[in-house]
Amino acid sequence: YENLLQQLKNGEVMSGDSFYIRVNMTMPGDVAGTLAVKCNDILHVTDTHHSNDGSWWASHVHPCHLEDLKSGVLPNYY
Repeated sequence: YENLLQQLKNGEVMSGDSFYIRVNMTMPGDVAGTLAVKCNDILHVTDTHHSNDGSWWASHVHPCHLEDLKSGVLPNYY
C-alpha cells in the first residue's frame, strides 16, 4: 500500500487500482493494444477505468518473480 501511495503522490501512476485476477477464458489480442490472454493466466489490474469504455489496463505477471510483464487493455467482462 505504501509503495502505491507514494507512486500516486509522485504521479508515477494515475489510478489507485492494484489487484490480481485469474483469467477464466482464452482471448486473442485482436486489436492493437489489447492484451492476449489464456485461461488461468494471472494478471495485475492497475486501472479499472481505462478509457472509460468498460476496459481495464492489466499486465501479465511473472509466475516466479511476481513482476509485471506485457501490458494492455482487457475487457472487464471477461
